[in-house]
Amino acid sequence: MRRKKTVRPFLLSTMAGSLALSSPLAFSVPVDAEAKTQLIELKQMKYGDHHESVIHLKEKLKFIQYYSGEVDEEYDVMTQHAVLRFQKHYGLKETGVTNESTILKIEEVEKDYHINQIESYAENLKLGTKSPEAKSIQRSLAYFGVYQAEIDGIVGPKTKRGLERMNDIFKLDLSLENLQPVVTIAENKPQEQETHEPEASTHNDTVEPTVVEEQKEEETEEVEEEETEEEKSEIQQVASTTADTSVVGTARNLVGVPYVWGGTTTSGFDCSGYLQFVYKQHGISIPRTVSDIWNATSAVSAPSVGNLVFFETYKPGPSHAGIYLGNGQFIHAGTSTGVTISNLNESYWSSRYLGSRTLN
Repeated sequence: MRRKKTVRPFLLSTMAGSLALSSPLAFSVPVDAEAKTQLIELKQMKYGDHHESVIHLKEKLKFIQYYSGEVDEEYDVMTQHAVLRFQKHYGLKETGVTNESTILKIEEVEKDYHINQIESYAENLKLGTKSPEAKSIQRSLAYFGVYQAEIDGIVGPKTKRGLERMNDIFKLDLSLENLQPVVTIAENKPQEQETHEPEASTHNDTVEPTVVEEQKEEETEEVEEEETEEEKSEIQQVASTTADTSVVGTARNLVGVPYVWGGTTTSGFDCSGYLQFVYKQHGISIPRTVSDIWNATSAVSAPSVGNLVFFETYKPGPSHAGIYLGNGQFIHAGTSTGVTISNLNESYWSSRYLGSRTLN
């Protein structure tokens, strides 16, 4: 497979949180005037700065393998050195300061990495299978905003649709023959032959039952006699019919919204902005910062569905939080993922877990 030469849109992803910009697909032309104006107005990050924006910078530099230190708010010597290395490698003015050209180049490098990941592995994926390569592709699809489900490495209809959208947007010319669903048609049910509108009904994205039983909610579209609450939520999202009235349902409906530092709307959330928005939809007012939310809640011995779970991330004390979904899963607005579902048992989260609390 050969990538077609074409003019691609410039994409700002999770760095957009710290840049007060929107989702990765916000710009359909190379850096439009509005984007440039916003970038020029940004405070330049430099040695000695202490700000949440530095977290996003360090995450990106670490991702593209220019930084190996701790991810925190401090623009220290290691951060400055990483920026200088990056600037030197790409022929930029070596200042150690994240000016506009440096930020744009970091985004370009990260974007190209994700494109290469998709092109390298997508054509080998098979519907209904699970693999590290599929998980990597899902992360890359989420970066571009074309995949809004849990990153679990299970290849299902949403992964397929995300790759199809990448073909359309970036003219990648990926062959997705291996992702065609296996459909068994009963002779006495000819109406099940309609497979041309996958988003209208869950019948059309069915894979073999032995595989479907192992899939998680966001990739499962097998029709059963009794739908689980997760399946109902998925149908509501695809059909855009009625909204789930529970806090957890509202939280789930926002999966895929990008991270934006200081964000409090569906254009982008930061951690506490997301929690505040979800609860506000149900007439519940909570504080604006994670530490204040912690102080406004009471500890519980074990998390229950709907409880808040807290973590110590970039500074001592509670600095990140999410809503517990059950089965070890919680939903939150992550700086590098946007609104997503994670697992408490993952080493990163389990080592930083402070406990579960309920609103007073």
